[in-house]
Amino acid sequence: MFMLAQTGNDGWRLDCVHGFWGDYVKEYKEASEPYFSIEEY
Repeated sequence: MFMLAQTGNDGWRLDCVHGFWGDYVKEYKEASEPYFSIEEY
């Protein structure tokens, strides 16, 4: 995914995932293939 590759980051930190449908977060993470991902609920 462009944003992850262009910024040189290895993963995502997603704050406030409460209120989002879980499949949206899952699709986003799977598409970007991060090394790690942290979500805050």
